[in-house]
Amino acid sequence: MTNKKLIKLIYSVFFLAGMVGIILFVINVVTDYKTYTDSEIVKANVINVSGTKNGMLDVKYQYNYGGKKYEENVRQSVGEIRAGDEKEIRIRKSIPKKIIITTITTVICNNIAFALSLFASLATIVLLFGLAKKKQKKILILKFNIENLPVFFFAKSFRPAKNQAY
Repeated sequence: MTNKKLIKLIYSVFFLAGMVGIILFVINVVTDYKTYTDSEIVKANVINVSGTKNGMLDVKYQYNYGGKKYEENVRQSVGEIRAGDEKEIRIRKSIPKKIIITTITTVICNNIAFALSLFASLATIVLLFGLAKKKQKKILILKFNIENLPVFFFAKSFRPAKNQAY
């Protein structure tokens, strides 16, 4: 495989990886958007709080939505929460049993971090390929000059002087 074909293959692989990253980012943003537009905040009673598991609490909530009563367990970070407390929780309208524990701020920050890291990685790849191309051109120029250098010195050193007779 020649260098040009190899470079085109590498460009294609990185282009494909970049496109997959962009598609994953768009899917992530759309999913988050749908989750939060399909949600509602309801008042819930804390029924039970279990011990910590890996720094998380198992909390059982009881809430009403659409005339029905729901009881659901959620694993959330340790905070000041006790049985009998009344909390506001976010649930999905289409799936009222689904409690959303991630805040919208966290979701937005995660999406921004994902976009910035995707941009940084793609920019790094573009810069590295640009530098590699420049270095390859320099190497070709140096290689050309070094190959011609001995001939140039050889021809110059054995050339007779202008005033010397043959």
